[in-house]
Amino acid sequence: MKQILNYLLLFSLLGGIISCTEKKEATTNVIEEVFCDAEHLTSDSSFFITDKRLTIAKFNHGERVSNEKAKSGKNSLKLTGDKLFGMAYTIQEVKSGDVFQIEVWRYCTSKSGKVVVSAENVDDFYLDSGQPLERNADGWERLEIKVVVPIALNGKPLKVNVWNPDKSKVVYFDDLKISLIENSLQK
Repeated sequence: MKQILNYLLLFSLLGGIISCTEKKEATTNVIEEVFCDAEHLTSDSSFFITDKRLTIAKFNHGERVSNEKAKSGKNSLKLTGDKLFGMAYTIQEVKSGDVFQIEVWRYCTSKSGKVVVSAENVDDFYLDSGQPLERNADGWERLEIKVVVPIALNGKPLKVNVWNPDKSKVVYFDDLKISLIENSLQK
């Protein structure tokens, strides 16, 4: 009987220790980042721009802004019909070994709509993703691509954009984030 009580005490102590340990979630170390929330436009509405005063990034096709749906703020990018691409951004002179994480939120009734990363010539390098990693209560889905820059693209530009491959469908995109999470110079 005494032995059973000792085992129960031991299991209780272990259970208490295990339940009190802090769970740490994996975090991504962001070295550099640009963000497009579809809220700020150039004066001619041709580009989305960041709201940062010192580092202004331009994402093309600002004229495709819509206030019909928004993940955050009041606006998003609307792609339909002959307007199939948007939020295009070029990362100049990438280095082989750099790791970029690109994420965007998509709203659509179909599974149309992708985030795309490519070289200037898509035959040299091309990745896309339309598979959602999560979906919020409002129906917005988060898409993500992680890219390790290959040796062939060292010193060349890398293009990021969103794409609606189905002309008959309407797709909204919001909150595009491009993050450099690992720098080739750190290795």
